[in-house]
Amino acid sequence: MFYALCLAICIDSAVGWPKRFINYIGHPVIFIGKAISWFEKNFNYGSKKQKVLFGGCSTIFLIAIFFTLMFFIEKYISAHSDGWIRVVILAIMIWPWLAIKSMHIHISNILIPLSNRNIEQARYELSMIVGRNTANLDENDISRSAIESLAENTSDGVIAPLFWCFVLGLPGLVAYKVINTADSMIAYKTERFKDYGLIAAKIDDVVNYIPARLTAVIYSIVGLAPTKIRGLRHEANLHRSPNAGWPEGMVARLLNVKLSGPRAYNNSLSNDAWLNESAPDATPVSIRKALSLFHRTIILLIFLFFILGTVFI
Repeated sequence: MFYALCLAICIDSAVGWPKRFINYIGHPVIFIGKAISWFEKNFNYGSKKQKVLFGGCSTIFLIAIFFTLMFFIEKYISAHSDGWIRVVILAIMIWPWLAIKSMHIHISNILIPLSNRNIEQARYELSMIVGRNTANLDENDISRSAIESLAENTSDGVIAPLFWCFVLGLPGLVAYKVINTADSMIAYKTERFKDYGLIAAKIDDVVNYIPARLTAVIYSIVGLAPTKIRGLRHEANLHRSPNAGWPEGMVARLLNVKLSGPRAYNNSLSNDAWLNESAPDATPVSIRKALSLFHRTIILLIFLFFILGTVFI
């Protein structure tokens, strides 16, 4: 499995999920999203308790279905292949569930126009990866949001999938992606989703608990500042998310910028606490440094899994 994880990271880093694949066969997460959407449209009704129950049962049912499916697929692969053939097949199965190249592209698409003072284009590119209204954001706001997205998605899109694949194999990897996709689709605190998506949000908090903290540790290593992990718990606990504060807080410390903080949602200003509050505002240069940290993290993961594969072969 270690070599498979190493190879999958290399493939996704190099090519991502090509657009022609999306055009011809789609993407596995899209299919999961359609399933989540179908259940939500058909079962998000009734009283508050009914919505919580229906939403929780629907989410758990989908997790169980995809976990079971991948369990038998992995058993079939193990029974009918061995050696490097098995490694390659597993790597190809893992590859679509990672978000390394896509995250690099999204952040670069924000950085380039922002560096060229094309604020409108930068706002548009940022709107592709965040749920908030980006219409009135300035250079510092855009930089801050881009770095926050990169830090949080390092956990959600890279570390967590790899962690659960390491722990539970392909079934664990795909089950995690079901949970994370459900969280991104139905775990909003709006009138429509606040009850139906409650269980999905809680499950997502649980499965990201270790990966989020592990991401902070890895970032501290590639940033050559392991001591910056000290005191991060208190600051991370101030974040609106029980997990996102860890990678965001660590990146804020490494870049010496402030992240999170008050922001506009639906024409009102939130009271979110700052991370690394005494530091300067984020800038396009900060985004470039954040991307460098991200790239070093990927290199470390490739090296780590290669070494583990060599040791435990």
